[in-house]
Amino acid sequence: MRRSMKPPMDGKETLPDTSGLPYDDLGILQKFGRDLLAMNPQRREIWINEALKYWRERGFPYARLEEDEIGRQFRLIRNTPVQEVISAGVIRASTIGLCLANAFHPQIWHIRSQGHRLAPFEHFHDDICLRKLLRKAPRFWPNRRCWNDQCLRSLLRVYSGGRVANFRPMAARAIMDTYSPHRGTVVDFCAGFGGRLLACLTLPRHYVGIDSSRAQVVGLSNMHRVLHDLSLGTAELHHACAEDFLPSLKALSVDLVFSSPPYFNIERYSDESTQSVCRYPTYCQWRDRFLATIIHEAHRILRKGGFFAINVSDTRRWPLFSDTVRIARPLFGAYRIIRMVMNSRPLQRSNGHSLYRWEPIIVFQRCN
Repeated sequence: MRRSMKPPMDGKETLPDTSGLPYDDLGILQKFGRDLLAMNPQRREIWINEALKYWRERGFPYARLEEDEIGRQFRLIRNTPVQEVISAGVIRASTIGLCLANAFHPQIWHIRSQGHRLAPFEHFHDDICLRKLLRKAPRFWPNRRCWNDQCLRSLLRVYSGGRVANFRPMAARAIMDTYSPHRGTVVDFCAGFGGRLLACLTLPRHYVGIDSSRAQVVGLSNMHRVLHDLSLGTAELHHACAEDFLPSLKALSVDLVFSSPPYFNIERYSDESTQSVCRYPTYCQWRDRFLATIIHEAHRILRKGGFFAINVSDTRRWPLFSDTVRIARPLFGAYRIIRMVMNSRPLQRSNGHSLYRWEPIIVFQRCN
């Protein structure tokens, strides 16, 4: 029996291998949380042990999509009316297309969130940790098959800070459709894990993606190749530092600049020297030499009437939202806030907190 392959990092593979998965003869993946909760503790522990054995044989639950499912998910994004997603300055919570985007970036599970010792991939291979997650799953999802691939990925994502997040494709599509014209050019200065590229390929737009991580650019290139025949848009991808690459773009040539940058050192995608947090190790350096450069270059390359949209928030340590507004307002003037609504984490929901949270997308317009 072949085990799952390691995630593609060299551009030779598109997605993890889907063949040779172990047979689920006990129905581990079909167990509903409510059925496990109804068992006595001893019987439930027996099932947890069997689930641990299954996942040890199975290997890490990377998203695995067959060709027909890739097409189905792409068409679902493309055919969902934008009016159903954005209204009155609010983008509703939607995870449509998120699994598709993540499937091209399995390395996302190998990245440690800021302040956390282990990445989700490492948590998975720790027997104590995996057993703990399998115990939590029935309480989180009593009405779902709580040990399936998707639920286990969700548990790994949120456990002790989990993994870095991909941008919601439907939210990106709503911004691009609203703030860029038919056949317009969209520049994404931190292309990341492909949520915005995926969205742009469902629209008649030209996407210019820039990212300083080689693994991300490999994943983006794989996505672009696999979805080429389905795409309405076009794309070009660049492995570069945005603050170095943007000055090479022609002034007044772009309709929308839209991205979600790393929050200084909150999200560290790799140890490559090209990473902004490696180039600028203090927040003041990062703000003045990365963030401010991006904002000034965005203003320069935008056509008159074009838009600059950036997803950034103040954190407990860094005033990212406040500094972005302070730097951008003298260039652009007034701004508007789009509320991007997202589902709360499973632990928060299970503890009675609000079902939703939101992050701001700041939208500026070049008027001169």
